[in-house]
Amino acid sequence: MNVYKKLQDVSVKLQETTIKKSGKNKFAGFSYFELGDFLPIVNKLFKDNGLNGFVKFDKELATLLITNTDKIDEQILVTSPMVEISMKGANAIQNLGAVETYQRRYLYLAALGIVENDVVDSRPMDKKPKVKEQANAMTLNSIKEVLNNDLTRTKAVLGYYKIKNVDDLDLMQAEDCLVMLRKK
Repeated sequence: MNVYKKLQDVSVKLQETTIKKSGKNKFAGFSYFELGDFLPIVNKLFKDNGLNGFVKFDKELATLLITNTDKIDEQILVTSPMVEISMKGANAIQNLGAVETYQRRYLYLAALGIVENDVVDSRPMDKKPKVKEQANAMTLNSIKEVLNNDLTRTKAVLGYYKIKNVDDLDLMQAEDCLVMLRKK
């Protein structure tokens, strides 16, 4: 089988398992998959189906390279723009570890079609903040990286949110935009 058929086989077999979401977001009230919930199963399925997943990070991108171990020139590359995170009470290396853990999780979710909660759509309409909080520079930079000077997509984003510049997005709009752009 080629790498695409193997990955599809792994995705279907993974869906047939009963993975439980152990992560809890108490603030927003939903559960989510942690790496430990699915990665051991994925690793076994990859081994059984002749696939290898290798995650790499650089300043701009996190990548998951999935290789057909029977034909190593057959590969699938999944990428995500790197962002910074600043957790309360954490030092620089702990923040880096958090970013890398989140990136690994999202790369595998994307590669395997693992469905998570849609935080944006699941927000009740009446719980929108009354005062619009400005998006942070890290989120805005992530959006700009995903848009990557693509004028058509940028114009679509500006028109959708009725703004003149990406920097004009408020926090909720920016989070919504980033989720939407990553889905495409």
